[in-house]
Amino acid sequence: MSSKGVSTKDVLQDHSQAKVKLYTDYLSLYLSILGNTPHLERIWLFDVLCGEGKYKDGAEGSALRGLRTVLAYFTSTPRTKVKLNVRLNDWGQSDVDPKQKKIQRVEEYASTIPLPQDKVTVRYSCSEYDTMLEEVCTTLKSIKSTEKSLVFIDPWGYKSIKPQKLMDLFSCNRCEILLFLPTTHMYRFANAATIDIAEEKVPACFLPLKSLLQELFDNAVPRFQRFEEFESELLQRLQEKIGAGYKSSFMLETASRNKYSLFFFTPHVKGLDAFNQACWNLDKEAGKGHIHRKNPGQLTLSFNGSEVEHINQLRSFIKLGQATNRQIYEFGVVNRRLTKSTHAALNHLRERGEVTVEAQDGKPVPKNANYLDYKPKREVLFKYTG
Repeated sequence: MSSKGVSTKDVLQDHSQAKVKLYTDYLSLYLSILGNTPHLERIWLFDVLCGEGKYKDGAEGSALRGLRTVLAYFTSTPRTKVKLNVRLNDWGQSDVDPKQKKIQRVEEYASTIPLPQDKVTVRYSCSEYDTMLEEVCTTLKSIKSTEKSLVFIDPWGYKSIKPQKLMDLFSCNRCEILLFLPTTHMYRFANAATIDIAEEKVPACFLPLKSLLQELFDNAVPRFQRFEEFESELLQRLQEKIGAGYKSSFMLETASRNKYSLFFFTPHVKGLDAFNQACWNLDKEAGKGHIHRKNPGQLTLSFNGSEVEHINQLRSFIKLGQATNRQIYEFGVVNRRLTKSTHAALNHLRERGEVTVEAQDGKPVPKNANYLDYKPKREVLFKYTG
């Protein structure tokens, strides 16, 4: 979809459609995994700035697509005992119909989705971003150990993003965060001379961005040679500020070649595993990004994946010392690989005689059996033999 002559506020453009798909693909996996978790009673889902609901071109945004994902889960799993609390919020007037507020349009369209009322509670609100985040923090501080939460933050720009607020959200240790940011704009600003001049001389529109970068980089924002270098360092800094155990990102490119990033933070490797799966659903070459479609029939993805690269990664990891199947599972997940890809790489090394495997129970390990999982049914040890 071309952006020429089209408002990015009232039409869901190609990169935003990819963003919503990534969000809902992950949400589907998230519900499926947690729905099978023993003793889990309730999931909290927050779409902090959920947008219009439905746009001029008929496309549905995160709020409606999210609810349809919720409906699909409960339809396919009618016996689940898990309850779901959904909070949809946006404070602005609609860009599609200025006579209505955005959240009014969301509620109007959402009311047609037949959610099971005994299992799903949806609340709508029209709070400004800072106020809404405070309410989310208050809720998360009170949730029980039998509850989990997912917070999706898609701000218009970066003006309200405060690392401390994100850290407050994450501190309950039962929260995952999806954060959408305009990284090309941030990259250009980080490399501009503006970042070093006195605050009173910076144009007012750039002050929030200057403040955000300085907070993330402790008032010493370096220059970056490549966008990818900046995005990686930005992700690392956000992880450190938030206090997240695991992190990842997915790049989304617009028609004008500007890049946005969907950053993901979770306290659990299983959450990262599910996010990887959602990323690979969109980018089947490398699971890292989405390039703008040049025409409706063409879907171009960002990076050229390499099985050889993963084999080399895994070889180097095992060379450092013997590794258990649980450790190799996590190594693959942290490196944004699907477990089936790590399994294939490991089999390649075993077939070449570079790696041997021994079971802790002393029994033989069948060919191609690696038991890669968070909680494997057998513990085995892999050793590099060269």
